[in-house]
Amino acid sequence: MIAAANAVRVPRGRWIAAAILPGVLCYVSVQIVSWYVSSFIVKPNELVREQPYIANNIALTRQAYGWTEFRNASFPPRPT
Repeated sequence: MIAAANAVRVPRGRWIAAAILPGVLCYVSVQIVSWYVSSFIVKPNELVREQPYIANNIALTRQAYGWTEFRNASFPPRPT
């Protein structure tokens, strides 16, 4: 009888909701902050921030394959 009274009387749904609510709020707030950072901070400055790394990557790739000794030469086209 005591167990039946406690099963009916104790509002378990509120405690379950109260236990889940902080995790849900944290997840939603992290998603909003990451969307803001990605949309307004990273995307407009993406190329500017990555240019030094891209230049280093190209230079080191040329050095690794030995393409630094090559020189560009233009060849005039022949009409034949």
